[in-house]
Amino acid sequence: MIMQGYSEEGRPVGAIGRPPLPTLTDFSPEDLEALVLELGERSYRSRQLLKRAWRGAPTPVMEIKELPTAFRTALAARVTARALEDVTELVSGDGNTRKRLLKTFDGHEIESVWMRLRSVKGKWRTTTCVSTQIGCAFGCLFCASGKGGLLRSLRASEIAEQVVAPDGSRPGNVVLMGMGEPLSNYDEVVKAIKIMNAPWGPGIGARRITVSTIGLVDKIDRLSREGLEIELAISLHAPNDDVRKQLCPGARAGVRDLLRAARRYHSNTGRVVTLEYALVSGINDGREHARELADRLSGYPVKVNLIPFNPVAGDLAPPSENAVRSFLDALVKNGTIATVRRERGADVDAACGQLRWRRLDSPQ
Repeated sequence: MIMQGYSEEGRPVGAIGRPPLPTLTDFSPEDLEALVLELGERSYRSRQLLKRAWRGAPTPVMEIKELPTAFRTALAARVTARALEDVTELVSGDGNTRKRLLKTFDGHEIESVWMRLRSVKGKWRTTTCVSTQIGCAFGCLFCASGKGGLLRSLRASEIAEQVVAPDGSRPGNVVLMGMGEPLSNYDEVVKAIKIMNAPWGPGIGARRITVSTIGLVDKIDRLSREGLEIELAISLHAPNDDVRKQLCPGARAGVRDLLRAARRYHSNTGRVVTLEYALVSGINDGREHARELADRLSGYPVKVNLIPFNPVAGDLAPPSENAVRSFLDALVKNGTIATVRRERGADVDAACGQLRWRRLDSPQ
């Protein structure tokens, strides 16, 4: 069954695909316990199933050997184990970045990226970047996710399953900034965050989960009232509306409205908002852009994450090292908190949507 939704601004948010059978990862503990009891088993079986669903390697229902055979047979007629199937995995040359390509029940492909990063204290941590939609409706010029448009939104289970590796391991940090616009799929994204944070689910701390958005102001305000202790990142990418419209033609909110939304989010949650800024040569990476951005940010509770453009098909070019350094210096000298996100996984098409797009764009 396909259900088309619309945002409060009237923008299509993509159909939600419903498979013939629900998956174990679709169930809350209460709903799964009810199903287990309905099938004539004791309630503790639901806890076994949730552990299998979220803490172990993918296992078909009929192969969960700790369950009685009759119960497995009855259960397999009602549910399947997982919503996603691993298609392929690419590993970067240094071994620290893995891009997973996953297939949905209806044959579409989505991506998640796993990155091992060393902290300032020298400890290694893993961050996973997950997708929330198949494709994207916003068409930002520097992002491969929007090539081909939006096909559909993902269910909460399809989002949350991306944080479980094939061996059952989970990351320390999650960023919802892969394919798609998370806040266009608001209800499923919030449900997925609650699953990821749940002790019966992947068990990832709320403060280690970040939602990245192109800037849907009404949804940012709504998210700030959810009571979730998550981080928020806004894809700004420009110091003014003209440059932002050039790079992000599908975005409606202007720079001033987004900064005001960031201030409200901070006021409601106490969390400092990150502004993501993809540096593209000759478009938004000049010192004049940096000075204008720093002036605009004065007095706002935000920090800036500069992202040197990772090339996709098209005419855009990455900034020079000098341009990146100059941009960062201009922000810092004006009192803006700013960092540079260094390129990772370029040899495995790790930018949003790249691997999927190259497969779609290549002859089979």
